[in-house]
Amino acid sequence: MLRRWSFILKLGVGLLLLLIVVFPGLVAPHDPNEMHIEAILEGPSWRFPLGTDEFGRDLLSRCLYGARISLAISGVAVLVAMIIGIPLGLVSGYFGGPVDSIIMRLQDALLSFPMVLLAILLVATLGSSMQTVTVAIAVAYIPRFARLARAGTLVIKEQEYIEAARAIGAGHLRTLFRGILPNAMGPLIVQATLAVAVSILIETGLSYLGLGVQPPTPSWGNLLRSAQTYIRIAPWYVLSPGAFVFATVLGFNLLGDRLRERLDPRVRRALD
Repeated sequence: MLRRWSFILKLGVGLLLLLIVVFPGLVAPHDPNEMHIEAILEGPSWRFPLGTDEFGRDLLSRCLYGARISLAISGVAVLVAMIIGIPLGLVSGYFGGPVDSIIMRLQDALLSFPMVLLAILLVATLGSSMQTVTVAIAVAYIPRFARLARAGTLVIKEQEYIEAARAIGAGHLRTLFRGILPNAMGPLIVQATLAVAVSILIETGLSYLGLGVQPPTPSWGNLLRSAQTYIRIAPWYVLSPGAFVFATVLGFNLLGDRLRERLDPRVRRALD
């Protein structure tokens, strides 16, 4: 993978986003909440590369700090969904019977709600905050990871090396987490990268509707919400956060496709 320039480019973009999330102050030229009264709705310039908003705040700085919010919420939500959903799927597929039926019916109940509608319902019930948005996205993704882990477990538990592990006395936990999980992680990793991309869109949508991160804390969604009022006189205001959302989601989708190509032996053989 490291011999292909396209993967190196995607990896570089990912590392840059990670740097922005951890240390946004190193990249942002201004404080995201600093107001420059003399430069209200000023277009892009050397001082303000992406222009300013209605309070004279630097849009580049606000978009970079917004990236920190959006990526942190999406990353933590997907991680929580994996921590809860994958063990549920492993247990369901491994033991089968009543355990499988109970766990999967609960997941089916969650899947019966559209993802965005479920997130809106949870945020509207629990209140608007970063923690609530994170929980809402995590709950929406738990059944997807659970079903994917179950599908892999149903196939892998019938393999000969799993039977050999049982024959030499391996317990259920060892069989699940040392024998089955490592061999089922490929699709789950790909799903995680794609889930982060969709989670960014969900978080952006919730913030745009006023159900996510609240101003003055910058996020891509509330920046787009504020920008719609000035779309005619300050088009750069809309384009700046929109471009960040587009580039980030596209990057995660391309990375997910690339990982799928390399982690799936059948696809890898066809490409090579």
